[in-house]
Amino acid sequence: MDSPLHGDLQAEPAPAKRSAANRSVLAASCVLWAMECTVAAGLMPFFPRVAAKARGGSALAVGCVFAVFPLATAVASPAVPALSKLLRSRCRAIYLGLVLAIVGLAGFARSSTVPAWIGWRSLQGAACALVDVPAMGLLLTHSRDVAEDTGVLEAVAGGSYMVAPFLGGLLYESCGFANVFFVLAAAHAAVLLVAPRLLADAAAADAADAAGAPAAPGGPTPPSGRAAVGWAAACFGLSNASLSFYDAALAPHARATLGFGALETGLVYLVPSAIYASISPFAGGVVRRFGARDPLVAGCAAWALASLVWGPVPLAAAARAPGAAARAYDYACLGAWSLGCGVAVALVYQCPLPLAKRALGGGRPLGAAADDALAAVFQAAGAAGQVAGPLLGGWLVDAGRQWAEPGCDLARRSKCRSGFFSASATFAGLFALLAPCLLAFVASDRPAARATSLEEPLLVDAAFSPESSTSTATDGGGDNRVSL
Repeated sequence: MDSPLHGDLQAEPAPAKRSAANRSVLAASCVLWAMECTVAAGLMPFFPRVAAKARGGSALAVGCVFAVFPLATAVASPAVPALSKLLRSRCRAIYLGLVLAIVGLAGFARSSTVPAWIGWRSLQGAACALVDVPAMGLLLTHSRDVAEDTGVLEAVAGGSYMVAPFLGGLLYESCGFANVFFVLAAAHAAVLLVAPRLLADAAAADAADAAGAPAAPGGPTPPSGRAAVGWAAACFGLSNASLSFYDAALAPHARATLGFGALETGLVYLVPSAIYASISPFAGGVVRRFGARDPLVAGCAAWALASLVWGPVPLAAAARAPGAAARAYDYACLGAWSLGCGVAVALVYQCPLPLAKRALGGGRPLGAAADDALAAVFQAAGAAGQVAGPLLGGWLVDAGRQWAEPGCDLARRSKCRSGFFSASATFAGLFALLAPCLLAFVASDRPAARATSLEEPLLVDAAFSPESSTSTATDGGGDNRVSL
């Protein structure tokens, strides 16, 4: 469903220089995201071994400890905007989240049973929602280019996920289990001390906006805006689900079925993260040139193709001759998956928020309440995907083990009942369905396509109603200060 195009497709002009509030929020968000990514991924190398020796330790128990973090984040995220309003400051909600994270990390360090770990990990997940939702809401409000700033954040997140497992393993080997989490708690305490200074400009801008103008009247959100938010959140959630499935299942598959060693298995995670982190900062330019919807469609297509690399393709299995040829084919599959996955994650993580904001506001600022609501929707969708992905993927893997993969008789391999290929192909099919749905149900936001939509009145309902009548934030392209 494309809006009428007027004139030739032209790139939007490069956005103006970042405001002081934009710079402070971006810097603070980078620090906060790096900390939360470290908490989420830092215990992966050593915790399964520790939990296996604990009372009640099992593979299921370890899975529960890992799954409860995003589950708590998904449950808590929708309530964060109301809590920020109750505290009368998004910055205060961030400070509260940091305090709860410190308590959760210290409690986790002092615990030695699976139920206690699950409880403290739940508190850490809720704290993550309290930190990330207001931080993203502040960024949406004060950013002069949402796509570019989220690209910077995703580059930080990608780098953090690459470093966090190594850092966690290093701390565990040198300091022991409890001290890993005490160190993380101390780092959060240090961030809590400097956060008020980092967020000072943003807090002042928020206070000035809240005191300087009455709230704008709300109206019904256009159906096209709601559709764009829903489909963009679905893409974001499915991408998190797919990535979480591969995090949990690809390395065991690479070791058991493909015979990869430790170094090769490490590359399974390192290469896609490196590609994703390296291209994320260029997202702003891509969105200014092509809009957010079309790159999001391309990201879904890239996810589908990357997932099909591991899918049940008979010709692929037939091509796996014994010896060096089989190994060369497996390396080619790994390279193709790494490239496709890195590009897909960069596009699907950075385009949904700009697309949703443009669909709701037509390029105009939405206000703090609407920005917080958008941040909560996408945080909840991503966290829910992180819970659902391994569960759905695990069920598909178990179901797929009931039959041999297509082409196994030609592949001359004994381990053809992993079920991994069938699960991967299922995710490919879901992304292949999302891409045409985006084209059919979400209006194009390319610069020429948006030329007339920017002249339409802004309609936002109570869930996405502006709290202030003026703002300097835009989603791309210069100063877009308007009175609502």
